[in-house]
Amino acid sequence: MERAYKFRIYPNAAKQEKVDELLILAQQFYNRLLEKSIESYKNGNTKISMAQLNRFAKEIIQEDREYLKLYSQTRLDIKFRLLRAYQNFFRRIKEGKAGFPRFKSRDRYRSITYPQDNGSFSIIRKAKGLKVRDDANKIA
Repeated sequence: MERAYKFRIYPNAAKQEKVDELLILAQQFYNRLLEKSIESYKNGNTKISMAQLNRFAKEIIQEDREYLKLYSQTRLDIKFRLLRAYQNFFRRIKEGKAGFPRFKSRDRYRSITYPQDNGSFSIIRKAKGLKVRDDANKIA
């Protein structure tokens, strides 16, 4: 049986700074992907695919290596988010209620996804419930 856990974290100041940096990078990566896909759409490409988003992502990373700070699976989730936004856009066109995918401001991009833990944290049972332990720094 597979289980999924969702935790609210309360990091110290140093870790909060790192989380904020990753959120900003993820938001900027999403917006850069959207910008490139909009250019492609304006040039007559009315079908946005994951293969195209992968090419755009590769170009973006070559332009700015800073985005490599995001885990590859996090970048993949960002591409899935954008692909889903386009799928919804094309569906709404058929329904007559089109609304183009939006650029995300800092306030509208509040989460990043880590589908795999890759050994960097563990879940431990405490008297008050479950707790996430950061195995990289051994700080709970």
